[in-house]
Amino acid sequence: EIPPELIAILPAEKLKYLLVVPIELRHSGSEKILRVAMTDPTNQNLINELQFASGCRVLPVLASENEICQALKNNLPAEPLQTPEPPVENFILEQHSVDFSDLPGDDVRVDRLLEVLQEKGILSAIDVERIKFG
Repeated sequence: EIPPELIAILPAEKLKYLLVVPIELRHSGSEKILRVAMTDPTNQNLINELQFASGCRVLPVLASENEICQALKNNLPAEPLQTPEPPVENFILEQHSVDFSDLPGDDVRVDRLLEVLQEKGILSAIDVERIKFG
């Protein structure tokens, strides 16, 4: 059984999502060290995320997915029944055309802006053509 103070270090949703279980908290001077069971103790991104979320140095411990799921099931409070949310309606945003023709002398800046927006993936080549040529 996992002590509630260990479960309280990280939100239950995060434990389930990341598939990890805190198993021990030690203090070494002013440093808190949290041992965490996980399926891949070499996953440095996961370790970093846990360290950031917990404020502790994380020492990973290998555990099977089944062991972790069982520990979470046995130690986390049961989730209350939630009513399903209504489906989100699909809708289409109105398309607005922008008329750059009344901006004399700004063609170079507008072209450069469109080029940057296309490079950043905000506009597609088709979008740029539509804006330039209507």
